[in-house]
Amino acid sequence: WQCATCLACVQECPVMIEHVDSIVDMRRNLVLMESQFPSELNTVFKNLETNFTPWAFNAQDRANWAEGMDIKTMAEDPGGDILFWVGCAGSFDQRYQKVTQSFAKIMQKGGVDFRILGTEEKCNGDTARRLGNEYLAQMLMQENAEKLNSYGVKKIVTGCPHCYNSLKNEFKQFGGNYEVIHHTEMINQLLNDNKIKLKENGNKESVTYHDSCYLGRYNDIYDQPRLPLKKISGMDLMEMERNKDRGFCCGAGGGRMFLEETEGERINENRTKEALSLNPDTIASACPFCMTMMSDGVKTLDKSEKTNVKDIAEIVLENIQ
Repeated sequence: WQCATCLACVQECPVMIEHVDSIVDMRRNLVLMESQFPSELNTVFKNLETNFTPWAFNAQDRANWAEGMDIKTMAEDPGGDILFWVGCAGSFDQRYQKVTQSFAKIMQKGGVDFRILGTEEKCNGDTARRLGNEYLAQMLMQENAEKLNSYGVKKIVTGCPHCYNSLKNEFKQFGGNYEVIHHTEMINQLLNDNKIKLKENGNKESVTYHDSCYLGRYNDIYDQPRLPLKKISGMDLMEMERNKDRGFCCGAGGGRMFLEETEGERINENRTKEALSLNPDTIASACPFCMTMMSDGVKTLDKSEKTNVKDIAEIVLENIQ
């Protein structure tokens, strides 16, 4: 239960042992056959079953973040070039809702014709699958795939690497074949196509980017989140010692977001110390879990007044003409 499924062990293993698959299989046995798992997961599994999100929020509030933004749902108008998959954190987490709104505004400024599922969206199943509740994971994935296919969805953009990985690589098991892109890839493309333009500012700002394991090691996306930061005038991108495919996990993957750490140093504090050693003005992330963990780390280490934690979308929106 300590494994964060960050895939570092698999990548470094000289004899190609796939430890993570074995650990998840063992969790499946414990959850589905033995009913032996950390007690705090009872609430997570119950919420996923009843609210279709790991938290106790009402499923009917899933699209509240979009109020007043003139964003259409698939039920209202099944057209559009692309579906924006918001995810549970993007829909319900108060801090990450700001990221969702920032990215939606970037798409609107860039003339992207997008839709959302709104209250028809459910958790992508990643959390349940990594925590060993395969029955629940497959139920969520199947229901989502059927809903997406009923609207004829072909292309999806999402800000959550866990949603990205599920939709792109795991929904195929349930008849869900989609072109899936991460929001940093779309932001980079909009900048390259001059659909959005950055302002020239004389403000000097130092930033370090924290790699998400599910974006990086799982899907080999390392450069796209960095490229927009490099294009912003006055922004100095500094790399942590452990970066890209040698990056260090935030500690929230594999369902660890919902489990307490009981042994050793907290993973997020270890990583936050590494980021803060560069004295950055901002720690940039491209994942809701990473943002939560790095924000908690900055607060715990009492550096909130000196260092911000922001998503790439928020930083780009601040610097758009």
